Amino acid sequence: MALKKNIFLITIDCFRADYLNNTHTPFLHELSRKGISIGRFFAEGPGTPIAFISLFTSTYPLMFNGYRELTPPRTPIVEVLSKSKYLTIGIHDNPFLSRFFGFHRGFKIFVDLGEGSLYRKMVFKKRHPIKKTISKVLRSLKVLGLIKALKGKKEEIRAPYASAEIVVKTAINKLQQSGIKERVFLWMHFMDAHAPFNIREEYLERLNPKLASEMSQMSLRSIYKDTTLVKLLYSSQLLYVDAQVREFIHYLEDKGYLENGILIVVGDHGEEFREHGEFGHNPKLYRELLHVPFIAQGVEEDLSAIKSGKEIAYGHVNIAPTILSMCGLETPKTYVGEVIGRKTLPYVFSEVAHSRDNTTKVNLKIAKYSVIKYPYHLILDQEKGTVELYDMERDPQERRNILGEEKDLANELLKVLNRHLLREKLSRIRMKYLALRSS
Repeated sequence: MALKKNIFLITIDCFRADYLNNTHTPFLHELSRKGISIGRFFAEGPGTPIAFISLFTSTYPLMFNGYRELTPPRTPIVEVLSKSKYLTIGIHDNPFLSRFFGFHRGFKIFVDLGEGSLYRKMVFKKRHPIKKTISKVLRSLKVLGLIKALKGKKEEIRAPYASAEIVVKTAINKLQQSGIKERVFLWMHFMDAHAPFNIREEYLERLNPKLASEMSQMSLRSIYKDTTLVKLLYSSQLLYVDAQVREFIHYLEDKGYLENGILIVVGDHGEEFREHGEFGHNPKLYRELLHVPFIAQGVEEDLSAIKSGKEIAYGHVNIAPTILSMCGLETPKTYVGEVIGRKTLPYVFSEVAHSRDNTTKVNLKIAKYSVIKYPYHLILDQEKGTVELYDMERDPQERRNILGEEKDLANELLKVLNRHLLREKLSRIRMKYLALRSS
C-alpha cells in the first residue's frame, strides 16, 4: 500500500444520508458511485460538538470531560499529522468549533470565518459569562431565520455563517499561498444546510419550479409552517453545497492534489423534519439525526472489504484511525475506533447529555445512549428510564418500538451498552485522578 501524501476532509452540517442522491446532491452521488460509500454510517450524537469530538479524536463524546471542549487527554488527528510535518489547514464558520472550545489544536492555519463577526463578538466578549449564556446566543442559528417569517416578510434571509462559496475560495487561496503540493491536510466545514437557510431561488427552481414559484408569493411564516417547503429549502441548500464541492474537487484534480491522496466527505449529524415531532437537531437519538453519508476517494484498495459486501455499521470514531493507517502513522493510545475495512465489532454507540435549553452544559443525569447493531437500534433514556428498540430495515422512520417482541436481543444490546458506559466512566475517573495529581 502506497502511503498517502494529501488528505482532504470535507464535512457538511446537517447532511442526512437519505439526501445523498441524484436529485439533491448529484455530484456527491456520482462521487459515491466511483469511490467508496458507506451506507451504514452513523454519527455519535445529534450535534456538531459531539460529532467532531469523535471525528477528530476517535473518542466517544461522554468520555473524559464530555464533548463541549477539545482538551487533553484527547489527541486530535490534526496534532498527529502536524507533528509528522503535514501542513494542516482548517476552514469553518461554526461557533462550536472555534478556538474558544479548543478545536484549533494542531492546525498550522486555522481560519474561523466568523471570528470577527458582530455575531461572534457578541458571543465571545470577555465581560459575558460565556459558558452560561452562549447556548442562548447559539440558538439564534435556529431562530434568526424565523424572525422575518413571524413578521410575514419575504426578504432574503442572511444566515449568520459564511457561504459554501466563501469557504471554497478561502481553501483555494490558502493552498495557493502555501505553494505546497504534498503532505497537506485540509479540513473544510460547510454550514449551508443548517437553519436558518438562505433562500437561493436558482436551486429552488431546479428542484421544484412549481413550488418555487408558489413560495415566491408566500410569506416566510407560511413557508416555515409547511414541512414540505422546509424540506425544499433544506434540499436547495444541499444542492448549492454540492455545486461548490464540485468546484473545489475539480480544482484539486486539476492541480494534482488528489494523486495518491485521500478525499473524504461526511455529514456531521442529520436533521429532523418532524419525524418525531420537531424540526432541527434537538437532544434525541433517532435515525434521522444520526444516519449520515460517508464518501471516500483514493481509498478503494484499502477499503476493498466494503466494496466486496462485508459492510457493517461505522461511525465518526473510525475516521481518524483510518486516515492515520493510510499515512503510515501510529494512532494515539486514547483512540477507540477501528480502521474502516478492518472493523471487527459490529456496534456503533451514540449519546447526548445536554438539554434543549442549555446546549453547552453536559449533564449525565439526563443522558441518552444508543447502540446500533445493524439493523437494530436500541435507545436508552437515562432520565426517563425508558428503552426503545427499532428495526431500521423494516421501520426506517423508527415508529414502532419492538422491545416487547425482541426481549433477548434487547438484553444483549443493553449488556453491550453497559460495557460501553463502564469504559466511559473509567475515563472520567482517570480525568479526576490526573486532576488531583496535578493540583
